[in-house]
Amino acid sequence: MGDIQETLLPVFIEETELALNQIAVFIQEYKEGTASQNSFEDARRAAHTIKGTAGLVKRFQTSELARELENHLDENLNTKNADLDKISRWHEDLCSYLELARNGHEEDSLEPQFSLEDSLDSLISVADRDIINDFALPFMMKLHLAGDETQELVKPACCRFFVSGRQYFISVKEVLEIYQYKELTPLPFAPKYVSGLLNIRGLVVPVVDLALLDGETRIAEVATSYAVIASSAMGNVGFLTDSLPNLSIKTAGHHIEVGTFIEQNKVQA
Repeated sequence: MGDIQETLLPVFIEETELALNQIAVFIQEYKEGTASQNSFEDARRAAHTIKGTAGLVKRFQTSELARELENHLDENLNTKNADLDKISRWHEDLCSYLELARNGHEEDSLEPQFSLEDSLDSLISVADRDIINDFALPFMMKLHLAGDETQELVKPACCRFFVSGRQYFISVKEVLEIYQYKELTPLPFAPKYVSGLLNIRGLVVPVVDLALLDGETRIAEVATSYAVIASSAMGNVGFLTDSLPNLSIKTAGHHIEVGTFIEQNKVQA
């Protein structure tokens, strides 16, 4: 295994453990007849995460199994109909392959089911391309928080996101998390660009819509419910995004210096 894969493997193991636990919860709920559409979506997203992160560390058998599980859950998402025996077998097999990774063993050889440009080596070789997409976002946030021994080559430098067709970026050192919210708490008498408040595990954060800053008009409705939660010595602030944000090894777009933004726009909670 190459140096990069060895560096990423502990993070992959931790992320896969969490995802497999989520799938195990879904299996139990399905057995009990309490699985909801949200349960299906959570399990599908967990399989999606395993598929992507396994590909990044070239655990192709794991990635292929997770792909099959994801597709099955995706096909049955709206009907809430699924083959529990198949799902349980996929889960058991994924647990077995995770155990191989924990013990430092290679998988059975299997050719990847996706283009080689999706592998980490190729992603790194193309400097102007994001190394993070939706499946790997939690994985790479953990990588960023890893110790100094983590190879700088694969650590993200910034979080990039689009608002009303305009690209922004924030230094990853100022990013607390990418948060998917259900609704915002209105903030009466706040400026128009302050969309509301989020309570994130007791942390109250004002959320800004950059499309409405300086009296501008939003050209399209927000298509997602994601916010980039950022922090500085001046406080915390969230930024609405039009799509799932990406972590990247290369900066692009309009730079937001979080402390300066909070001070200039008075958006402290």
